[in-house]
Amino acid sequence: MSKGSIKKKGYKIKPAIKLIRPDKKKLKKGEYITPCCHTKPGTPDSALYMIQLPYFGDGIPEEYLSWGDLVRKALHNQSITDGPDMFNYTENVMTGDALAFFKRKILELPARPLVSTLS
Repeated sequence: MSKGSIKKKGYKIKPAIKLIRPDKKKLKKGEYITPCCHTKPGTPDSALYMIQLPYFGDGIPEEYLSWGDLVRKALHNQSITDGPDMFNYTENVMTGDALAFFKRKILELPARPLVSTLS
């Protein structure tokens, strides 16, 4: 039986998501931004810390979910709470296929948010 498979009643079941996790990627300069976050959002004099938020262009579902968590953390800890600012921030940390898909979906919305002119 190969790694990442489950054998049940004589049948080999291959999981939809691999059971073996991929190695964490080492980010190079230019592959991420480092937003400055507050420990207490909305309090300008609270302590600051930095996170590495990678640009997302493609990857496995687990990478997308981890990236989404980092984006939400960056938005919250920088007190970015209104729709257009959240939209623009998220758009600016996407690249490649993910950005193309994002922009294609924007066009399908009945009421579009303000689209960033940055490319």
